[in-house]
Amino acid sequence: MLDDLAKLDAEKALDNQTLVIPILQTLSRSRAKNLLRYFLSQLGAPMPQLVQMDDMLQQLCTAREDALVCVSFADGAWQVRRYQGRVFALPAYAKFDHSKVVLWQGEAELDWPALNARVLFHTGLGQGLSLEKLQRAQLSLRFRQGGESLRPSVSAFTRTLKNLLQEHCIPPWQRDRLPLLFCGEQLVCVPGAGIAAGFQAAADETGLLMSLEAVSH
Repeated sequence: MLDDLAKLDAEKALDNQTLVIPILQTLSRSRAKNLLRYFLSQLGAPMPQLVQMDDMLQQLCTAREDALVCVSFADGAWQVRRYQGRVFALPAYAKFDHSKVVLWQGEAELDWPALNARVLFHTGLGQGLSLEKLQRAQLSLRFRQGGESLRPSVSAFTRTLKNLLQEHCIPPWQRDRLPLLFCGEQLVCVPGAGIAAGFQAAADETGLLMSLEAVSH
């Protein structure tokens, strides 16, 4: 019966593997806890202890609108986070080397442990990065160092990477871990946020598309 009730509540409260906090806040405490438990189970997360579940629910529902809540559980192996009115549950990220540079030499995919993900590359007509323009220099994946900028279209102003990530609602805990594609020393692609105007494929040209795929746990 509890699972059936959770499924009914989840129809309104679950959206793209996140839990909508305003809906969670309208439920009674026991019902909200039941929904949170169901949400975690759907993502394959281990169940927190009862005390942890109470603390988690309290922080998620009562924190300030702009608070970046992060509650660890399962001995630190998992985290529940709050961002822009939604709950995210994910395996904890491992430490990583900010200075690491990965050369891209045409692979269809590359492991990206910093985000528990793979970077996927494929082609599409009139989409993504111009393959011709990418021949100008060595391609590499790097982490954010600070001070990067990108002009997302010929009609747009150049944006700092910080502003670009905020505009595209990239969660804060992912921003320093994203694989940034450089052509030589120029930032040309930020997955989920933009492609440099000078490197975009023309309508009749084959382009390179770059995306992220989470690795299952």
